[in-house]
Amino acid sequence: AIDADPSWFRPRDNLGIALVAAQRYEEAEAAFRAALARNEAQAGSHFGLSKALGKMDRLEEALESSRRAIELYERQPVSGIERGRLHIDHGLLHARRGEFELALESMRRAHDHSPEA
Repeated sequence: AIDADPSWFRPRDNLGIALVAAQRYEEAEAAFRAALARNEAQAGSHFGLSKALGKMDRLEEALESSRRAIELYERQPVSGIERGRLHIDHGLLHARRGEFELALESMRRAHDHSPEA
């Protein structure tokens, strides 16, 4: 699928997801960056990149990618649960950096989007 249409981001995004699941984070990063090179406005690719970077303890980069995903998700018709999950992950990145007030703020935003999350 990647070779069938080199301009399409989705196969690279799916590859990145699979590589994160396989704990191959550097390769996942490359796949998500390739997806974003084809469609910079793809919130899911930013979210996946954030996950891969976070797993490699590149927390500032992970937060930057997470912020971009949040910004893009706010403009898209996605469920509150998806938005809530993104804010939870964003908050966990802040917590790992010792930024507990920012982590709590993210958790509150998650609850606002998805009280059941």
